[in-house]
Amino acid sequence: LLNEAVLMECFKVSVTKFEGDIEDNEDFLFTDWDAMKFLLLNHQVWDVKNPKTLLSQLAVMNSLVSTSCRNCSFNARGLYHVQIVDWAMHLMVEAISMYNSSNNKWHITPPSIALAAIGADSQDDFLLSCKTLLKRILSNYLDKKKDLQHVAETLVYTLTVHKKNDGNKNENFTGDTLTPAGLVRVYLLRLLLELVLEGVQHLENTAVLAAPAAETGSKLGDLFRNKRRATTTAQQPGAEARQFLDAFASTLTPTWFACMLEGCDDDASASLTFRLLILILQS
Repeated sequence: LLNEAVLMECFKVSVTKFEGDIEDNEDFLFTDWDAMKFLLLNHQVWDVKNPKTLLSQLAVMNSLVSTSCRNCSFNARGLYHVQIVDWAMHLMVEAISMYNSSNNKWHITPPSIALAAIGADSQDDFLLSCKTLLKRILSNYLDKKKDLQHVAETLVYTLTVHKKNDGNKNENFTGDTLTPAGLVRVYLLRLLLELVLEGVQHLENTAVLAAPAAETGSKLGDLFRNKRRATTTAQQPGAEARQFLDAFASTLTPTWFACMLEGCDDDASASLTFRLLILILQS
């Protein structure tokens, strides 16, 4: 297994203009797709039990797709094609077992269920970095038959994972705090919420711009109704945003919501699931 110093050297090979400082990321350009896919994203090469190495990987990849990088769109496309979504989702699932173990390197102070239910963050750098990376990638490239389905299935999987009652459990997780599976579930639900909100915001902006000057003060509901009267989807302003939201509606079905609400055992997950359901119905 390789260490963090070797990791940085590998990134210098696959990312043009990268010299080890992720703050100076304006000209970062992801060029070597093979090195990224078969080496940097290979779980058999890097030690998943060492979160420091994984955090370094996530930091570099987030710098490639941040808005401060002029090549962020191109980099996001490249990372998407080397299956970065599957990689990040796999890391979040692995985090469930790592946080549930007695590995001192994977230490976290989980938030209480009550605080998480009202939006308090656990301040977990690892899960937050994974969510940020997924958000930046999926905002530009999202396959509703693959990516959304993957997130939806992973969320259902977290309902089946229970904290192990053995001598290796992490004592930071008590009955009043989120379990590791619940913590991952909350981050994934927030990811879906942010993606839907982004689509709604884009749809609202394009609807306002398309409305006649006399109607710019009309209600959002009137603008959406005006959009639906268009003869074809291709001619509608914000058609991409509408298709983006329709993908969520077709993947996150009533059966999925029923499964989530019936299976989640904490108020934080239930609260976020209800918010997501209401947001999709309103959009």
